[in-house]
Amino acid sequence: MAADTAIDRIETWACTIPLPAALSFGAFTISQRHYSVVRMTTKGGLVADCIGHTRGSPIDVALTDLFANALIGKDALEHGERLADLARIMIATEDDGVLGRARSMVDICLWDLKAQALGFPLWRLLGGSPRTVPVGLVEGYEIAGETERDIAARLAGRAAEGFEFLKMEAAHYGDPQAVRRILSDVRAQARSNVRFTCDLAWSCKTARDGIAAAEAWRDLGVAWIEDPQ
Repeated sequence: MAADTAIDRIETWACTIPLPAALSFGAFTISQRHYSVVRMTTKGGLVADCIGHTRGSPIDVALTDLFANALIGKDALEHGERLADLARIMIATEDDGVLGRARSMVDICLWDLKAQALGFPLWRLLGGSPRTVPVGLVEGYEIAGETERDIAARLAGRAAEGFEFLKMEAAHYGDPQAVRRILSDVRAQARSNVRFTCDLAWSCKTARDGIAAAEAWRDLGVAWIEDPQ
């Protein structure tokens, strides 16, 4: 175990990555992705890094201006105490959004540092065991000029490469049947037992809308529906 596990430094970076082409989700369009990176270093030299998706919110500022002073100099292995330190800071603020994401990144770093200090892989510290898991591929986002058949052919091609879990954007179509046609076409073309995640990107105005989409896709191997509302 490292001799000194007191937190010595917390560094953050905000990163913006332009996309090759804009992605339309109906109600909104994304042309770039935003991330925050935090690095937590102990006096004994342990280093934990975490990357978080921010959607443009100032998570890096929350980490450095709000949380860092409560963590610097304190033992990273006293995990519960460190989260309690953050809870005291957040007592008069919202426990969600920017601060919730920033706290989550601190939590991840603390687990990483504890695993390093104990000399265990993090998955073992958390009680995991070796197992085979499918690779999920985020591929089903419409490229400008594509038809439904083009999208299905692209997804079926990825399934043929060995990817058996595909994420599809399903928000901007506005009609569950359009998504059904694409998924049915992929299912007909793909030889493997491909499964899907359908991302509705908060496009359902009512629970009834989400239920209608789930009913339309019931028999097509949709493992789950992401962010209906």
